[in-house]
Amino acid sequence: MKTRKFTLIELLVVIAIIAILASMLLPALNQAREKAKAIKCVSNLKQISTGTALYLDDNMEFFPQQNGGNPSCFWTQNIVRHGYVGNSNLDGNNLPQLFSCPSRTIAPVRDRPSWGLNTQISEWGDYSNGNGITYESIKLSRLKQPSKTFVYVETLKWNDYSSGAGNWGMFMIARTQRPTSTGNERWMPYHKLMTGKATVGFADGHVEGISRTQMDIYAATDDLPWTTGL
Repeated sequence: MKTRKFTLIELLVVIAIIAILASMLLPALNQAREKAKAIKCVSNLKQISTGTALYLDDNMEFFPQQNGGNPSCFWTQNIVRHGYVGNSNLDGNNLPQLFSCPSRTIAPVRDRPSWGLNTQISEWGDYSNGNGITYESIKLSRLKQPSKTFVYVETLKWNDYSSGAGNWGMFMIARTQRPTSTGNERWMPYHKLMTGKATVGFADGHVEGISRTQMDIYAATDDLPWTTGL
């Protein structure tokens, strides 16, 4: 019995069918991959928010300072070194990987997590405005609507990103900051460059993914959700 061989045309048809099927499946696979990254991003921030809640319990409901003390200690290091989040034995400027969303390509360090702490919640702990007023963090009980008040907002260190240095985050975030702002340190909500949702942690501990459209609305608002109840 003769063994039938594929003709060149038949082989090309099979290859073409495989290519068509692959082109149909790849977008679905990429979409699933991005969804998994988004879920992981929310999970990471939820762990940070839970650790922050434990910090509040142990510190009379005061939020961690953005940066304060001698030697200087960022809020990220504060909650890690005291065992609220991640491995408390980390040395130097390094942070646990959970301080970064999977979409980021650079490992997080103390002042470059994926999320910034709302400047209305906590300011520099050792910074004076020249009039004898030192900016510090506020108490949770001062917030009238914790479930609607931002604590952590996904950020992007704009001058690093625009120069090609990487997609770092920034340890602090304010509503008014934009890529066009002046100064050595410029940052912005990462949602400005996202087609999906930015992860945001609220004062009551819950985490949400917020659309770019909604974040743009929030960015134009002086009170809710940046200074709710203050």
